[in-house]
Amino acid sequence: MRPRRSWVLLGAAGCCWVLLGAAGCCWVLLGGPATCPARHTERVQQGTQASARSSRSGTNRAGNKRGAEETRGSFCVLSAQPQLVPPAPPRPPTPRPAPTRVRPNSAVPPCGAGAARRLGANGGRRRCPSRAVPPGGAAAVKVWAAARGRSGGSRIAAMERGYLRPFAHFGTQAIHAGQEPEQWRSGAMVPPVSLSTTFKQQAPGEHAGYDYSRCGNPTRTCLEKAVAVLDGAKYSLAYASGLAASMNITHLLKAGDTIICMDDVYGGTNRYLRQIVVKMGLKVIFVDCTKLKCLEAAITPETKLVWIETPTNPTLKVIDIQGCADVVHKHKDILLAVDNSFMSAYFQRPLSLGADICMYSATKYMNGHSDVVMGLVSVNRDDLYEKLKFLQGSIGAIPSPFDCYLCNRGLKTLQLRMNQHFRNALAVGRFLESNPRVEKVIYPGLPSHPQHELVKRQCTGCPGMLSFYIKGNLKHATTFLKSIKVFTLAESLGGYESLAELPAVMTHASVPKEDREALGISDTLIRLSVGLEDEEDLLEDLDQALKAAIPDPKALK
Repeated sequence: MRPRRSWVLLGAAGCCWVLLGAAGCCWVLLGGPATCPARHTERVQQGTQASARSSRSGTNRAGNKRGAEETRGSFCVLSAQPQLVPPAPPRPPTPRPAPTRVRPNSAVPPCGAGAARRLGANGGRRRCPSRAVPPGGAAAVKVWAAARGRSGGSRIAAMERGYLRPFAHFGTQAIHAGQEPEQWRSGAMVPPVSLSTTFKQQAPGEHAGYDYSRCGNPTRTCLEKAVAVLDGAKYSLAYASGLAASMNITHLLKAGDTIICMDDVYGGTNRYLRQIVVKMGLKVIFVDCTKLKCLEAAITPETKLVWIETPTNPTLKVIDIQGCADVVHKHKDILLAVDNSFMSAYFQRPLSLGADICMYSATKYMNGHSDVVMGLVSVNRDDLYEKLKFLQGSIGAIPSPFDCYLCNRGLKTLQLRMNQHFRNALAVGRFLESNPRVEKVIYPGLPSHPQHELVKRQCTGCPGMLSFYIKGNLKHATTFLKSIKVFTLAESLGGYESLAELPAVMTHASVPKEDREALGISDTLIRLSVGLEDEEDLLEDLDQALKAAIPDPKALK
């Protein structure tokens, strides 16, 4: 019974409201005082606008419908006489634009989906403004690229700065090349880690491509295929370390042959050539290959291999790969090998510039996570591949399947990592150049670098490697390295974390002192591997460490 009583009470209340509304209408029609005219006018205008919006959109939404009905039945008392406000004349509905079809792999433009629909209002496919060059010429491109900041505009920004156009489809190839799920019965998207050392054969000498894991391994094959594609090469081979890869290359030579090596190279390479290779009956000459005339003058009939790094370690000299290739290939049977560890496959492709061999310490950028020691070699020539493949299996300096899996995984983010390394290193370089506690900054990405224009001609960008001379002496350099907090005092490079080291005491200590001094590897030369941390944190860390090392730069003579 209670529910029925409640409904009765509610019905009575509703009748009261109806009676009160009728009385109000009569009072207004008789010219009596009404509700505030301004408020009533505002309500009527709102209803009129709602009606107009409803007519323009061609919709029958409940809210707009109610607004139109309120407008048609409203009175506005501006004087003692009642005035009826006519409704707005209906407008023909405007046809809505056809939705723009966006490809599944296309990114939503920064201007939003609404702008994408407006661009497609005519029914055809229009390019998103983030993909099109704005009007106004080069100046507008600069402003536009700056506005895009750290978004996906790195490709356009690199072109605007004058570097080579980034290699097409690099990110896609890094993810998919050599990773086809169809090669596994399970259809695994991630290549499995094949730990087996031996493989079943269908008959004596008949196998499915693998017999013994030193000579070939499915996980290693996936990595080698991927690296070959990223290098623009036919073949790639993986080794237990960068020096293992170097050793396999030198085994292409015989006693009595001569190697010409860039004078400024990785300390481990310098030590290997000076203390091991020469004992095998090979002759080694160190030449400044940035000067092509010096390279040409050093070539003899016994020269069989020219070894260069670009940029060099640690003074970051840049060598003209195409120029070296032209000089070397004037002579018969001389190989040009390029250590591409600093640049990675993303920023530089030596084979496309005329090199015969592209070599990496994959421990660095190619893996990029400081958890793998590995070397890589890429070639295009069939005869070179067959010789190196034989040496790989015969010498046995191969990486483990798990290391291959890790490096293969690292390639997937190579493009993203290298772009961030570039941005951070450029910011660090500019900061150090303006710091009164720094004597000189060496970074190929800065216009102050003597080979900056050469870098832009043969590279798509620059890595996170940077060197600088701190003012003062060894004591100041040591204090600086002890004071860093975000950077870590450690050897190696190319990982996601930022590292700092003193080459004269650490990575290049094995280089004779007189050679170090001639190369500019002094006690105040500090090498940085700028990582992926936030830019402001890196700059703050460098700033506080420099101030700790040199509280008053004016006090230094």
